[in-house]
Amino acid sequence: MSGIEEKPKRVGHWLSEKKAKKLNIAVLSERLKREGIELVPIDLRQPVETQGPFDLIIHKITDLMVAADGGDEQAANAVGRIETYIATHPGIPVIDPLGAVQTLLDRSVCYQMMDDMKFKFRGDSSHFVSL
Repeated sequence: MSGIEEKPKRVGHWLSEKKAKKLNIAVLSERLKREGIELVPIDLRQPVETQGPFDLIIHKITDLMVAADGGDEQAANAVGRIETYIATHPGIPVIDPLGAVQTLLDRSVCYQMMDDMKFKFRGDSSHFVSL
């Protein structure tokens, strides 16, 4: 043993209160701490830069992204903060990449992707309707 104590890995996360409760985040945080992983909540009302550094980011900001697309300024600011942090720290893995989440939020893009992949449901892709 080298005697050098390794710093815990820092995993930044943003989850809605409901999702955090469902995942029992406090218990998860304690379990991860025993494994040398610090689970750090990200406050999207504040600059993310001041809350890092992070070794990994986990988020469930789909609802915020939808609200931002709908014109909610606070949601847009929150999404912008995490986007800025991710853009200025490209080496930090993000689960799920925001661009991929945005693509999945756009149904017409999803339908086109499925059609492009020749996705077939019982031999017919016409089950997907664009409104």
